[in-house]
Amino acid sequence: MHDLNYKQKDSLEVMNNSPLKQKHFPRSDKNYQKFSGLDLQATTAKIWDSVLIAHQKTTQEKLYSWFAYLITGLGCGLAAFIVDFIVEELVMRKWELSQHVMHNSSLHSGMLVFVTLSVLFGTTSAALCVYLGPGAIASGLAELMAYMNGVNYPNFLTYSTLFVKIFALGLSVAAGLCVGKEGPLAHIGAIIGIATLYLPINFFKKFRTESTKRELACAGAAAGVSAAFAAPIGGTLFMYETTRPSTFWSFELTWKIFFCSSISTFVLNIFSCIKQGEDISITNAGLIKFGSYDS
Repeated sequence: MHDLNYKQKDSLEVMNNSPLKQKHFPRSDKNYQKFSGLDLQATTAKIWDSVLIAHQKTTQEKLYSWFAYLITGLGCGLAAFIVDFIVEELVMRKWELSQHVMHNSSLHSGMLVFVTLSVLFGTTSAALCVYLGPGAIASGLAELMAYMNGVNYPNFLTYSTLFVKIFALGLSVAAGLCVGKEGPLAHIGAIIGIATLYLPINFFKKFRTESTKRELACAGAAAGVSAAFAAPIGGTLFMYETTRPSTFWSFELTWKIFFCSSISTFVLNIFSCIKQGEDISITNAGLIKFGSYDS
């Protein structure tokens, strides 16, 4: 091996003595060691495709794959309805109690009850996130983008996170905090998508790979956004943009995600109509409402 010339030596000396290297390299903290990468690209190798997953092209496994997306859509629609039900019930009870106290006592007493209940809802939501499901903190979209690109974010896709996310989201919105349902519903849908593969169905064991989990998580997230806005096409396109550069996206996956999003939207609509005692229609779809008018 020949020696470095003087220009290369000068460059190395400048780099080693630079403030940037002295400040950042080697890193003093070990936070980066808490995360691990997901082996998402292994199935793209030609030898893997020809030897291990060639059998997945059978008609039976394709049907089971669509069935998994169907279950994911049903679960996301039900979860969106539960969140909406919690919010409406808590807000209505808070308003009715405040009105009752205000009419029977004074305006200040009613305001005190309203603020107290709001603080109680917000505190309960925060306690659930801190002590029971730390992975449910924040909207979850940033972590979801990281997961789609191969980062194994800890405590992000667990059952405890799903439970806390649903109830803490309802409490936060009912408390009047500056939060919405759209981002958290995407996180909830991603967890439901992966949880679908762990249902007691033996055939689903063949789909428990990191690449398939990512696809179902993407479908669940799109279904959650679709339920919020009643927009299956919008939810599908939203996840396509969120997962850019979308190296795993395919035309077949687009149809599966759109199918899952449509199921989620219609399931939410059906439950909403039943709850309100109305005939089933598509006018009640979506959780983003700007008020209602009585005819």
